[in-house]
Amino acid sequence: MITGVGSSTNTFYKSGVTPALSNDNKPADSQTSNKDIQASADKKTNEASVKTDQKNQPTSKSIEQELSQSELRQVQTLQSRDREVRNHEQAHLSAAGTLAQGGASFSYSVGPNGKRYATGGEVSIDTGKINGDPKATINKAEQIQRAALAPATPSQQDRRVAARAISMAQEARVELTTNPPTETQGNKRIEKEADPATEKPQVSNSRQQNLKLMEDVQRNYQVTAGTSLYA
Repeated sequence: MITGVGSSTNTFYKSGVTPALSNDNKPADSQTSNKDIQASADKKTNEASVKTDQKNQPTSKSIEQELSQSELRQVQTLQSRDREVRNHEQAHLSAAGTLAQGGASFSYSVGPNGKRYATGGEVSIDTGKINGDPKATINKAEQIQRAALAPATPSQQDRRVAARAISMAQEARVELTTNPPTETQGNKRIEKEADPATEKPQVSNSRQQNLKLMEDVQRNYQVTAGTSLYA
């Protein structure tokens, strides 16, 4: 704010400019000279004020220079935590793939320098089993486990999610053993239905054998009877 700057003779003295002395008998051009001196002093005072305002504007560098050693250490800790949190959640996202439900969400803390730093985060993933398909459930559970343990230092919550995924995979394996997939049962039914078709030739062969046997019996009977007659 520059209101009133250069409006008093004290300001002139403070800026190092001495006003011209006026005499009652001095000509009119002396008054003009005084006005020029005042205008020049006003200009210099304004420029000095602008430079002072620019100098006083806070910058991130100047703020950090004004911080105490303890506050600087706090900023460094927050910066390190921010990198760790972001890398942690990115590892979850990369391993989760299509199971991830949206991106990572973060919670922030403001440091002594006025900046925000991520100090916590989470990634939501689909952890439900696939009903009616234990094999697909096993594959999904294994991917959930990989996503939960992907970061270099998994949290307790990450380990709990991984444990639930292992349990889900075990249950699916039991289901797969006790209840084979519908596809396999369907194949067995198809094979059973195909058996009668393969048995038809066998039935036909059996009939031919029976007919042949009957012919042999009749032939033997005729021979025996004939022999008896001739005897």
